[in-house]
Amino acid sequence: MTKLENTLSKNRPIVYSAVYARYSSDMQSSSSARDQIERIKYLIGRAEIDSRLYRDTEIKLDPQWIISDEAITGKIAGRLGYQTILDGIRQQSFQVLIVDDLSRLTRSLGNLLGLYDMLKHYDVELVSVTDRVSSADPNARTFFTFKGMVADFGNEAHAARTIRGLQSRALDDFSTGRKPYGYGSEATKREVRKGKEVLSHYKIFIIPHEAEVIRRIFQLYAEGYGKIYIVKKLNSEGVPPPTSRASAWQHGPISRILSNERYIGRWIYGRTYDSRDPETGKRVTKQRPRSQWIIKDREELRIIDQDLWEAVQKRLADNLQKRKTAPHGSHKKIFGSFNRIDNRHLLSGVIACPKCLGNVNLVSGRRGGYYGCVATYRKGNCDWRTLIRRQRAEKAIIEYLKNKLISDESLIQYATQTYNEMVKKYLRQAPNKKKDLDKELGDLNKEINHLIDFITKGNASNVEAVTEALRQREDRKLKVQQQISNLNQTEDKAKFLATPYSVRHRLEEAVNTIEDAGDKYCSLLPEIFEGPLVPEETQGGILLKGTLNLGQAMIANKGSRHCTIASPTGVEPVSPP
Repeated sequence: MTKLENTLSKNRPIVYSAVYARYSSDMQSSSSARDQIERIKYLIGRAEIDSRLYRDTEIKLDPQWIISDEAITGKIAGRLGYQTILDGIRQQSFQVLIVDDLSRLTRSLGNLLGLYDMLKHYDVELVSVTDRVSSADPNARTFFTFKGMVADFGNEAHAARTIRGLQSRALDDFSTGRKPYGYGSEATKREVRKGKEVLSHYKIFIIPHEAEVIRRIFQLYAEGYGKIYIVKKLNSEGVPPPTSRASAWQHGPISRILSNERYIGRWIYGRTYDSRDPETGKRVTKQRPRSQWIIKDREELRIIDQDLWEAVQKRLADNLQKRKTAPHGSHKKIFGSFNRIDNRHLLSGVIACPKCLGNVNLVSGRRGGYYGCVATYRKGNCDWRTLIRRQRAEKAIIEYLKNKLISDESLIQYATQTYNEMVKKYLRQAPNKKKDLDKELGDLNKEINHLIDFITKGNASNVEAVTEALRQREDRKLKVQQQISNLNQTEDKAKFLATPYSVRHRLEEAVNTIEDAGDKYCSLLPEIFEGPLVPEETQGGILLKGTLNLGQAMIANKGSRHCTIASPTGVEPVSPP
């Protein structure tokens, strides 16, 4: 650099930039993200970042804004580093964001368009080194859309390649990654993938001691023992549960073992696949057409002989038929041979075992029903054997709430004062909250209009991805509008404050709702306690100890947001023995 150039450089204004880097998986070099960052640093040092907004400005890298995500796919928007960058954009912590390639930020068209609109709104420029594009370019939105579609197509192509690879593994009798209890796998090859040596081609084998447990489960069930008996027996003998995450054997794994065809050497690949719900974002397992299944008979992996298998399947089918034909309301549909925990009664989810702190639910239907520890009566790994008579316990709870909530004047005064203090604090924050929401609503309207215009002009070859992005913004818009509507009502502050009379009336409504539920589950009851009730045996019966959440009791029937007002005294209704 000449002396004149050096002088001009010193006099140029300075803007600060952030750098984001990412690599996708363990199959890539762990130095990939570091290489991206070093390349960008080199270009910044040589003043070769092609910014459109800051051509005559010195771009400096802010060290605290060198952000990366490692071994995580770009399809996941909840990455810690990516979310940190988004927060930095919102706070305008930097003026320029530099990436090696747009796909490092996200591989979703919807997310990429949302990111573009955010950059424009907060006046932050995004520069992609490899793409040689800036978000300030006149045609940047078109390029972002094209890039997002290419990434979406790449995601689909990658998924198709993965499926083909798994099918090939299945046809060659190698593991596809999912093995039931009783089987293990070991690598038979080493491969180099993207410069990294990895183990591959896993061969499946039987684990002898687990296979013995499986044979015992089948034999016990064929002899007439129930699934709960089997669960208790395995737990009492200290047999390790089927997964390291489980604390004990449970009913579900036993059911799955008894119906798993792999134990007779019949392995089916590609039966199901995961689909993401476009509205909720949750993964849903769906079944493929039978024509797409790969069925392999592998006698060397058989654990259960055919006669035992057929005896167990016959008993399972007979029990299913009995359940279907049992009269409506019959105890046989809930208790006895069908081994179902009933969690549909008033105190379901309200009481916790004093020993293991596990769920206490209805475990017996005799004489009107009894609540008991699920771990004791269904798993056998807890020894708290006390049974609580359902009708007496429910009556004691309702009577206690009537007498304590509605009749205790000091409790009413406490609830009124505490509730009003919380409301006043909320009202003080309302103006700033409303300002932020109004701004967000304006941004959402612009984004929605852009997406609609993009679709109607026929520019979207991947209409589903654009439609999903549109749906997400519409859902968020409805929530923001509802919050603004609620805040608009805060101008008349007096109507939000409670009086002792109104508090008593709300609590009466809450107790009446619980009482009207009778012996049915009432979602309000668990909410008005601050944590579960814990039983304590006394000479007069069973003491249920806990703390009331008066705030939730007051607002539950009003559809308002959750608020917690723990009562100064405990909850101690006594249930007769």
